[in-house]
Amino acid sequence: AIENEILTKYNNQKKVLYLSSEEFGRMVPEIIKQNINDIEKFKDSFNQYDVLLVDDIQFLANRSKTNEIFFHIFNSFVNKQKQIVITSDKHPDDLYGFEERNVSRFQSGLSVGIDSPDFETSLTILKE
Repeated sequence: AIENEILTKYNNQKKVLYLSSEEFGRMVPEIIKQNINDIEKFKDSFNQYDVLLVDDIQFLANRSKTNEIFFHIFNSFVNKQKQIVITSDKHPDDLYGFEERNVSRFQSGLSVGIDSPDFETSLTILKE
């Protein structure tokens, strides 16, 4: 939904990348196995995008090298004033298994809770 909204709002002029944390978590070890230059190329490959959407960031907990690489990608987006949207089933304050610097980055953005829709809203969604 967020990706569609961004593409609509900007007339498909923004490049958006959606990644599940599981997908990102699988990619990183494969890159690490290759060589250090591939890690840099991997991080640089994100530069082509204007918006990064990462779903279920909590699944990257306790994966230090994966978190380190994500930290650098996150910083690159922030430094270039690009947008990052991260979802989690927990508030950033309740994320464990991440370095403090990662949690600090997550806390620096806007955190919005999304409640489950009530019954009538659920029916309306299903009808559409």
